[in-house]
Formats: sequence, C-alpha cells, structure tokens
Amino acid sequence: MSGVSEGRCVLAFNPKPNILDRVRAKGFEAVSVFPGAAPEYAAALSVMVVEYAANAEAVVADLEAAGLRDHAAGVLTHSEATLALADETARRLGLPANPARAVAAAVDKSVMRAVLQGDERFAVAHRMANDRGDLADMIALHGRVVAKPRDGAGSAGVRVLTNVDDCRESDFPLLVEEYLEGPEYSVEALSVDGGHQVLGITEKFLFPGTVVESGHLFPARLTAAEAAELGEFTAAFLDLLGVRLGVTHTEVKWTPKGPKVIETHTRSGGDHIAKLIPLATGVDPIAESVVAATGGAPDVALRQTYWATTQYRALPAGTVARVAGLDVARHMPGVNFIESALEAGTVLSEPESSLDRVLGVVAVGRDPQEALDNAARALDQVRVDYA
Repeated sequence: MSGVSEGRCVLAFNPKPNILDRVRAKGFEAVSVFPGAAPEYAAALSVMVVEYAANAEAVVADLEAAGLRDHAAGVLTHSEATLALADETARRLGLPANPARAVAAAVDKSVMRAVLQGDERFAVAHRMANDRGDLADMIALHGRVVAKPRDGAGSAGVRVLTNVDDCRESDFPLLVEEYLEGPEYSVEALSVDGGHQVLGITEKFLFPGTVVESGHLFPARLTAAEAAELGEFTAAFLDLLGVRLGVTHTEVKWTPKGPKVIETHTRSGGDHIAKLIPLATGVDPIAESVVAATGGAPDVALRQTYWATTQYRALPAGTVARVAGLDVARHMPGVNFIESALEAGTVLSEPESSLDRVLGVVAVGRDPQEALDNAARALDQVRVDYA
C-alpha cells in the first residue's frame, strides 16, 4: 500500500479481472470489494481486498483502517449485485455517484415503473401482483402480459403469460406489465455530470418462443434518423430517472406507439456487449467508465469500422458425451472469442434464462451480414454427441 499516491485508488465492486485490468491501465490502483468471498485473482490485481462487504459504512471503515480513504479517487461496478452498494459507498466518500433514487429505479423494476408512470412518453401499464387474482386482473385487461421478479436479471423468472394457471402461488409477488409488441434494442450510453453520450444501439435476437436473448448485433441495423430518435428518447429517460454518472444499458422495444423502455441498468450490458462496442468503434466503455468515475473526461470519439455480434446456439436437451470442433471454431474468420461450458457430463436443457446458454461466439464483419455469417459458421463447427 505504500506505493499508492494520494488520490490514486479506485474501489471496484465485485470486479472481474478485465475490470481490474482497466483500472490499472488508467493509472490507478484497485481496491476490490466483494459481497462474499474474494476470488483468487483479486489479491494479485488489487492493492487491497475487502470481503463480505455488508454495507457502505463497513467498506468505508475498512478503507480508513488501511489508511486509504484519502487515496480514493472513484468507485465503480459493472455487477448487478453491487450497484446500490457501490453508489452508496461513493456518496459516503464524497466521490462522483448517481443519486440514490436513480440506482433504486435501476435495481427495482417496480420503482422504475412508478417513476415513469407520470410521463406518457415512458408510461407502461403495470402492477405488483401479490397473488393469482392480481395476475388474472392484468390478463383480463391486456390479454398478454410479462411477469417478472421486480429485481431479477438475465431473463431469470421472466415469462409471457396469457393464462393465470401458468403461475404457482410460490412465484408471487411479481411485477406484471402489459406486453409490448415490436423489435427489441438496447441503448448503450456513458453519462458524465448528467450529460449522456450514446455509444451505440444494440440489436437483440431471442430464442423462438422465449424471452431469452440468443444474440446481439452492434450497431443495430437502423437508419441514422431511427438511431437518433432512440438515442434522444433514452437520454430523456435517463434524465427522468436522475442518472448522472457512468455506463448505462437501457433495453427498449420499438412499439407501434413508439419506443418504450423495458428496463435499464447502471452498468455495462451483459452477453459481451461491452466487448462488441470497442470491436466496432474503438471506444472501450468499461475503461472510460473508470475515467468518468474519477472525475475525468472520457474518450468517446466513436470510429466505427466493423460490426460485431454475440450469438448463442440452442442445443437439444440431454447429457453431453463428447464435444468436438471448439478449437476449429476459435480459428474461423472473424471470430474474436468462443464461450463454451460444454464438456462430457454437461446436462443441457431448453433455455429459460441466460444461464442456460452453454455455447456462444463473438465475431466481427465489415458489414452486419458478414458479422452474423462469421458467427454462424463458427458455431456450425461445434459437434456435440449425447450419452
């Protein structure tokens, strides 16, 4: 710790190694904070590690005990589990942060809906359903609804319902919303002092008959006017929520009545979206979030030269006996990264959340179709035999 100069630490909450690498690349030492046990990599990449962080007060106390409070320059997280804890810690330290209301609305979808309800641009019919009767009322009104946990992530527990009998009593309470028709996108932005820079718009793909994302394309296949409209809509939405700092990932459906927000997150998008953006534009949103968190001026000079995509492959249910072709897939044209949890003994099932996806690829191309084709050809190389 003696090598840490004044004002040169960033508190990174629940960080993966790539987050810590970016903190160090921007000239800061990292203090890694975890809500549970710290992974093995943390000690080698951090000047200090805090485990089992119960609340912001405890984190600040640990920082003071280590003599590092006056060295803290910023706080950040790209982990859903620590969004509220990171922002509260930043506020206690007097460092750049989002207002508590904005973070609460990003974490709790029912809070977000309540905030938006007074503005017709963003209002969506919804209610908290505490039992089957509440759910039946919403289905009677709207015919088709989306039911979800108020604080869920990764599509876990999200269902499209037309029949109350599809829910068990143990599922409640649920946030129930009118079903929104239309193509789905996400708007990736970086906010500094309440100003919102749109980094781009991501096009979404779903596994048929599910709400589970099967892929993403960045940037989306939109006209300049359409992209500008979605960007302006999202900036107005972030203003209404009170977001002032950091990377945001806002999921939107373009309905017959115009754009409507599904949800937002005060972190980077999952499914390697944070990797797609620099591959396509040269701007690294996670690295620039370190700059924003420490009061600097991020580099958001977008220089698009490629399209980038994440694509996942749904596999038949069963138990894996053997896998072949992964190394071939990694060396296919345009491939940046192959993600695989496939090995002998892996039990495969139909995708019900993002955790059920076991094979994916990140690929690039000189146009959208080339990127998608490169991804598909790579996934086609993988062969799975079943027990």
